[in-house]
Amino acid sequence: AVVKHVAGRVPVIAGSGSNSTQTMLTKSLTYQGLGADGLLLITPYYNKSNEEGIYQHFKTVADAVDIPCILYNIPGRCGCGISERNVERLAAHPNIMGIKEASGNVAYAAKIAHLLSDDFRMYSGEDALTVPLMSLGASGTISVWADVQPQLVHDMCRAYLDGDVARARDIQIAGQPLINALFSEVNPIPVKEALAQMGMIEANYRMPLCPMADDTRSALTDGTGRMGSLIRTTAESIVDAAGQPVFDIVAQIGFDLSELENAPAADVIIDFSNVVTFDAVVAFVERTGAALV
Repeated sequence: AVVKHVAGRVPVIAGSGSNSTQTMLTKSLTYQGLGADGLLLITPYYNKSNEEGIYQHFKTVADAVDIPCILYNIPGRCGCGISERNVERLAAHPNIMGIKEASGNVAYAAKIAHLLSDDFRMYSGEDALTVPLMSLGASGTISVWADVQPQLVHDMCRAYLDGDVARARDIQIAGQPLINALFSEVNPIPVKEALAQMGMIEANYRMPLCPMADDTRSALTDGTGRMGSLIRTTAESIVDAAGQPVFDIVAQIGFDLSELENAPAADVIIDFSNVVTFDAVVAFVERTGAALV
């Protein structure tokens, strides 16, 4: 469904990982057949392995498929990681084009940075460390934060790649409160809650994942039950080269939708509410000509 919906506009990278090498191989071949452009391969969680076993776990899939593979190093969730030696061995494989580095260990990233090239790239898998990892040669991020603020995360990475390190740094720092909230409980519970508050999905969870606790949910809301305060804080914190705010927050409307009838015009209206507000938001957009996000 994703491949069909995207229709070639952007690459689709399918997570085909498993702690069973045979299962990961079967899934990888299946996703390749469905049209995925690349694969994200995880280390063998729970059962783990020795060094050679982890190497063969990835090599078996890379040997069998015809699309690029990205290694996924996240020892905190898997109980095992990819050693620097195995990264070096796997980076030489023609079908392995990169690594999603989510150990949270900048020293580890620095130790494998000498392996990076146009044929083997690093992507941050730790939202709080994207710019620091880019300073070591990472090409960007595979992000949770970007599910909520895709344009801002794109702009941060683009700024760094274009040489505007200060702007990239400022966005990274300004985004920290939201990043902290998105990881205040185990991922993906908070990001699903955030997207539900934004009206993009329903907050459904498969056990053992459960809805957020009230105290951590409050970190994602502005006190009115809507996603917004942290994103507002992020927007207000971003400044240009002269130190001036990039965004001017014209108004923040609460539950009283009648306020929209007299709200001032804006370049952009960002709606974090739900479907019941749609008519009022559309009316505002038609009256002011504002772009709707």
